[in-house]
Amino acid sequence: MSSSDAAAFLEEMSTAAFGTTGEWFQLGVAERLTDRLIGDMGICIRNSVDKHAELGVTLAADSQGQGLGSEAVLQALAMLFESSDIARVVAITDTRNHATVRLLQRVGMKLTETIDSDTCSETRSEHVFAIGRHDAL
Repeated sequence: MSSSDAAAFLEEMSTAAFGTTGEWFQLGVAERLTDRLIGDMGICIRNSVDKHAELGVTLAADSQGQGLGSEAVLQALAMLFESSDIARVVAITDTRNHATVRLLQRVGMKLTETIDSDTCSETRSEHVFAIGRHDAL
């Protein structure tokens, strides 16, 4: 995305309401000491038979392997469970994304299933991880 599109998106997210059912909400992930933006998390509270939230995380390659992703996801889980009545949080990742698999395991999420997913260019396998309200660290 262009710099102007990114700036517009950041401005939009800065005033977005957290926890609106069915709408994705983006949170920036920044280094604690420098406040440098190093990634983001997408969160969506789903209104289904079992109300849950879906979480996605992206972290810059040079910021991986330092515990920053784990810290950010743990904070997001705490925020979700404290501010909503959801029972669980799920995260879906490509089975080949070993770094994200390890991250999700590190924060206490459990692999619940592996599914095939079709995108416009390929069929791939994805892992579905979940953590319940009472299982969160």
